[in-house]
Amino acid sequence: METCCQQPACPRKKRVLLKLSGEALINEGHRGINPQALKEIAEEIADAYRCGNCELTIVLGGGNIWRGVRDGGGVIDRVNSDNMGMLATVINALALQSALEEAGVPTRVLTSINIYQLAEPFVRRKALRHLEKGRIVIFAGGTGNPFFTTDSAAALRASEINADVLLKATQVDGVYDCDPKKNPNAKLIHKITYKDAIAQQLQFMDTAALALCLENKVPVQVFNLHKKGNIKKALCGEDVGTIIYYRFFPPVRQDGRIFVLFCRHANRARIAIIEIHFTIRGIIMEGITNLLNKAKTNMAEHVSHLESDLATIRTGRASAALLENIRVDYYGTQTPIKQMAVINVLDAKTLEIQPWDLSSINDIDKALQKADLGASPVNDGKVIRITLPSMTEERRKQLAKNIAKMSEDFKVAVRNERRDVLEKLKKAQKASEITEDDLKRYETDVQKATDANIVKIDQVIKAKEAEIMKI
Repeated sequence: METCCQQPACPRKKRVLLKLSGEALINEGHRGINPQALKEIAEEIADAYRCGNCELTIVLGGGNIWRGVRDGGGVIDRVNSDNMGMLATVINALALQSALEEAGVPTRVLTSINIYQLAEPFVRRKALRHLEKGRIVIFAGGTGNPFFTTDSAAALRASEINADVLLKATQVDGVYDCDPKKNPNAKLIHKITYKDAIAQQLQFMDTAALALCLENKVPVQVFNLHKKGNIKKALCGEDVGTIIYYRFFPPVRQDGRIFVLFCRHANRARIAIIEIHFTIRGIIMEGITNLLNKAKTNMAEHVSHLESDLATIRTGRASAALLENIRVDYYGTQTPIKQMAVINVLDAKTLEIQPWDLSSINDIDKALQKADLGASPVNDGKVIRITLPSMTEERRKQLAKNIAKMSEDFKVAVRNERRDVLEKLKKAQKASEITEDDLKRYETDVQKATDANIVKIDQVIKAKEAEIMKI
């Protein structure tokens, strides 16, 4: 029998992420996991994987078990409800892993939340290593944060592993120009750009996921999961469902009347000239607003970095924050220690580090010794303990001087942000893109943001100095 692999005309996708909804694992009107539905999907994925000649990763939803927003019912707060949804994706991932391995395909589950007894923590290089070894990788736990859907998790992981395409298996045949359940005349769209999909407000992914795919130029293919053979067709690059792809736009000419759109479709190129009427002033003002917002965000990030750096400075008491910036060489990736172990404060002078993966304890020990904490870690093979010596009065005063110098460095960084944005605003005014009144208004706005962040730095430094000098 001729297999898909023997058809030379079939284009291949080197690295693929398949997004499945949790509802794919149930019978209509029920909740939980239906063993027969699970088996059928696993066998189809296994068959498609063997024929598809690709590296396959999967992101599963958890809606068959728990939907955060809907099932919380106003009794469970949004954060806890979303956390429960993340656990639901882990349950689905473990079930699919078992079914895929039963179908003869080696599979690994990597989670964004640490459940080391059940699955490996997500490390990008580790995921890529599993793919190189011919394993299917299932990403569970969503993004690891509340308020994000599994669509966002799929877009994030596809971007991180440099996927060639994100395949989104849904309940319908693809993306329609309107809701096919409400309008029987709805038309299936076979190919569309991200720009046009956004302009037409087509609801096939949430906004955060769409923005990630657009920014990282990851094409998305939407198809019907329930039509047998569609997964294999999608993995083999066949034209099934809807493809949403990226298109490059050259800069708009300053006269604002016409721009040329270059688009590449299949193996032929075409040039379309589209006349667009718009207000140059509106575009410029939008750019200025983005410039100001970026400057304010950068200023706030400088303050946040100062707080993070200060947290690692030892005071009179032991704190988990002392280890915040320590990174461990884990499978070739510099990984924060807090992602590899539980850090406990046993008493005012003692910290205990308990690795989730005991095989990494020596790597953690080595990183702690290099960190120059002023104390030697004690490794008993299961946990690492650090007993911090008391600080002398002279050492406290020296630390206070050091953080005072740090505050000046961060104030300079904030003022540099102000300087850079003011220079750009003055150039815009000189080019007659904004008026003098605009310039004065923006300068006042930037100065207020600068003053507010300088005050915040002073408050943070004052609090840290008091903490250091307290015996």
